[in-house]
Amino acid sequence: MELISKQTTNQQQKRDEEDTLEKNKKNVQVSSSHKEKRSRSKRGDNSSRKRKNASPVWDHYERTDDPDMAKCSYCSKLIGCNPDNGTTCLANHTKRCKMLPANLDKKQKILNFESQTIVNKDGTTETISVSKPWIFNQEVSRSALAKMLIMDELPFMFVEREGFRLFCKAMHPEFLIPSRFTAARDCYTIFY
Repeated sequence: MELISKQTTNQQQKRDEEDTLEKNKKNVQVSSSHKEKRSRSKRGDNSSRKRKNASPVWDHYERTDDPDMAKCSYCSKLIGCNPDNGTTCLANHTKRCKMLPANLDKKQKILNFESQTIVNKDGTTETISVSKPWIFNQEVSRSALAKMLIMDELPFMFVEREGFRLFCKAMHPEFLIPSRFTAARDCYTIFY
């Protein structure tokens, strides 16, 4: 009797092992087909969905009939945009496009109003403001700084103080503040 019960137990264990193996095979098949579907949708094999232009560079370009070309919205130039290479060519053109508003004249003129006194026919005087264009010039600014140091008898180290640097950056950020040695050299050139 013991022998029969052992055989039955062994047979039961074998059946259980076979059942678990079958279940594992089914799970593997289901999970692999699920992974396949997910990878297809990630790759874009699903033809019903159209891929979005993810790069912000595409804001400046329009698609053409040729998938490897894009048209600049500003200068209408055709730029190569092979999907394998990415959008580097488009980004480079955007940086140097002459018609892009951000790339227009960097030395834009600033209006400066100058007051003038006019004598009328009846002998009265009138003061009016006349606009004149002004362009930043580093050399003229350095010369004016040297004259200020001389006229106000300021030490050359004045140009390296934090308050002066803060003032210059607030007045005109493009002004490159010279060192005290350069300021001294500029002052000497005025007199010699």
